[in-house]
Amino acid sequence: MILEIAPNVFAWYAHLRRGSLTVKVGDAVKAGAPIAKLGNTGPSEGPHLHLGLIDKPDAIAGRSLPFVFNSFTLVGAIDFDASKGDRLVMLPDSRQVRSAYPLYGGIQNYP
Repeated sequence: MILEIAPNVFAWYAHLRRGSLTVKVGDAVKAGAPIAKLGNTGPSEGPHLHLGLIDKPDAIAGRSLPFVFNSFTLVGAIDFDASKGDRLVMLPDSRQVRSAYPLYGGIQNYP
């Protein structure tokens, strides 16, 4: 799903649960409003979200734009060496993070 959040700035969400969208084309979406449920589409080992900001409403042709979250809680990180198949091993690392981009393999909670 792609939402225009500012002129030439689009939020791209991937791996949402099929049939769970709560918005439709033309809807105004406010910050914090639920838009869909997290899913597990494609070849993946569990429900997760790919989120990016891009400069056009096309996930393939759009260029990635930098962004940070105001605040989130880092709950842990995936130990990729110890994880096998659909069994993910999480390393605990709970802490509040401010003004940062969540890194690959991080598990976060958002307000």
